Amino acid sequence: MFDKFEPFQGLQKQDFTFRPTRYETWIGGKMVANGKTNSIISAKAVFIDGEEKMEVTFNDAQLNNELATRNIFDEFVTATDRLQLITIPNETNNENMGIMMFKMTIGATRQSKNFTRNEPYCCNLFTLPSDKTDS
Repeated sequence: MFDKFEPFQGLQKQDFTFRPTRYETWIGGKMVANGKTNSIISAKAVFIDGEEKMEVTFNDAQLNNELATRNIFDEFVTATDRLQLITIPNETNNENMGIMMFKMTIGATRQSKNFTRNEPYCCNLFTLPSDKTDS
């Protein structure tokens, strides 16, 4: 069971914390890792160069080698079954199907961005647990 949202609706940028119970890491459209986590995700609205963004931080020893502990996202939107923090540049060093899909559906959130190896363009937050159980 997941929440249900009208997709691609902008959300007000605001401070919040989120305690996930599990994580999935996707690269190139494929899940490359998953498991349990005890991390606390902290998000806060910040202004960078006069534009409101969302700063997301977390600390999880298991994930810190794979994912930057501080990430900045341009927009906070709904998807059908999740909330998404996203950065969608018009020009990037990380062209992939996800970025192209976002550009076609909601448009670019900035002109350009070069992502580092461990910097995501999207963070999905599921607010209700799925029917899946961890094995």
